[in-house]
Amino acid sequence: SMRADLDRLEDLKDALEKDLNTSKQLLEDTKNEKSMLSEEADQLKQVLKREVASVDRLEGELRNKENIIVDYKQITKQLSAKLERKEKGVDEESNSNSGGDPANPLETALARVQERGLELAQTK
Repeated sequence: SMRADLDRLEDLKDALEKDLNTSKQLLEDTKNEKSMLSEEADQLKQVLKREVASVDRLEGELRNKENIIVDYKQITKQLSAKLERKEKGVDEESNSNSGGDPANPLETALARVQERGLELAQTK
């Protein structure tokens, strides 16, 4: 009877040691997985930061290009209006500037158009 109790206790001890070793291995595996997931999360955060910075930079470039296009359209509209007035023989600037050169504002506007065109080409 005492021998049977001792055998049962040894069997119980062996089973508990086996459970303990399995639990230790499971704990170690879980720690390793947690570590890998943490590293992966850090890498993803870095990628996200780079992407956000890239998007911010591209949005800034887009706004700059949009501003250049708006300026270009405005200058083109102004030049078209001046040309139309010249063609009709009603150049308001030459009338108000009696001694001034009527081509000078036109040349200035053309230079602005060329400058904006160069800026737009450089941003591409």
